[in-house]
This record gives sequence, structure tokens and C-alpha cells, in this order.
Amino acid sequence: MAEREVRLAHLSRKETLERAAAGAVGLLPVGSLEQHGDHLPIGTDAFLAEAVCLDAARRVSCDILVAPPLWTGFSPHHLRFGATVTLAGETFVALVRETAASVSRWLDPVVVVNGHGGNRGLLEALALEGGPRSSPASPATRSPFPISERAE
Repeated sequence: MAEREVRLAHLSRKETLERAAAGAVGLLPVGSLEQHGDHLPIGTDAFLAEAVCLDAARRVSCDILVAPPLWTGFSPHHLRFGATVTLAGETFVALVRETAASVSRWLDPVVVVNGHGGNRGLLEALALEGGPRSSPASPATRSPFPISERAE
């Protein structure tokens, strides 16, 4: 039997809305496009956030839909190295808030999964703005960094 598609962008409108109505959970991977030295691609953080989401979606029993990753993050601390794209903090927060709010109009809850350390503080502030899960404008956020640190 074929695996059920979990990548949101690969589904039709009809299947997306049916699965959302049946209780699917949305995951929104967030990363960055920045230098990672000479040995890793500049999309590493976005790739890893998406990979974590896809792996989680395939391992759990509940239905999870993974949105395409947001690849622009908050990376002003990497600009001096080149090969980096950054957003202003308020722009990044607005991008995540508005994307999550738009998705949550038809798929709720939406959990933001962060793959870039520089995004962490802004995402934590966003999640606290109206209280945890008090509204679609304040999405739940998770970061694989603290999870992996606790697991070691």
C-alpha cells in the first residue's frame, strides 16, 4: 500500500480540505537561507526543518500535512559572511504570523517547526503574543534544537 501524501503542496484542494476537516494537523517548517561554511548548502536550515516535519508526519498515527518551508529567516548575524538572505525581525514575524493565520483558516492547528537558531527568540515572542494557541495569529512553535539537546 502506498504511503499517504503528507506534503501539503502536492495535494488537491479537495483532498486538502477533506483531510483538514477530518482533523489533520498542519506543520509549517521555518528555516533560513544563509552561509554554513564551505561544506554545507545555504538552504540547510530550511531543508532540515522540512525533513523533521516530513519524518514526523510519516511516524505518527494522526494525519499531518506539511506546508512548504519558509526559507527566509532572521540572519543578520551571518550577513558579513555573504551568501545570506535575512529579513528584518518585524518582517519575519509578520511573514510567519500571516502565513500561519492564512493556513489556519482551513487547517487548524498549525505548528511552526523552526530549523534556524536565529529565528528562535522571534518565534517564541510570536507564540506568546496572545498566549499559547489562543488564536491563529499566535501559532504553536517547536524547535528541533532543544528537543535534540534534551534527548542526548
